Amino acid sequence: MAPEWLTSSEAAARLGVKRATIYAYVSRGVLGRTRLPSRRASYFSATEIDRLAERSRSRGAVSPKGC
Repeated sequence: MAPEWLTSSEAAARLGVKRATIYAYVSRGVLGRTRLPSRRASYFSATEIDRLAERSRSRGAVSPKGC
């Protein structure tokens, strides 16, 4: 099964945050990103986004690693 990739807007909508927050998570190492061949935008693993969303629901908020 091929992985499902989300745009930054789709990832932000799933997490209930702004797009800038998605990129802040990337810069802090909370979230990975990839570039697909022949595309300039960043893409995010739907599985990783869903795990992050589940973690945030169980803790009450998404927090960077190590904080």
